[in-house]
Amino acid sequence: MKTDFDPTRPLPNAKQERFCQLVLGGASVPDAFAQAGYKPEPKNAYRLFARSEIKARIEYLKSAAAKQLVVRVADAGARKAEAQAEQVIHAKKSRDEVLKKLWENAMPRRHQSERGG
Repeated sequence: MKTDFDPTRPLPNAKQERFCQLVLGGASVPDAFAQAGYKPEPKNAYRLFARSEIKARIEYLKSAAAKQLVVRVADAGARKAEAQAEQVIHAKKSRDEVLKKLWENAMPRRHQSERGG
């Protein structure tokens, strides 16, 4: 009797889970099969690869990896935007400080010239 399979959870068989992880990582099916601890036999490797729970697990892992990548890219974009905003704020503060100093330096002269001095 077969239990319901949940591709979001690791496979109960550690070799099969390792096989899925290796295929996801780019290993060929026969290489992943051997690296997962099975006796190197391409026919058996492809037989395992054809199993529905293996395919479902690999597809889930692919989609989860893609979602993580999207989140990382979004986070990197947000951090870059934050850094750019900080630069703009800093530049504005610097500009405002320069304008204030210029204004302060100009004010005494203006008052002196108004007094005739």
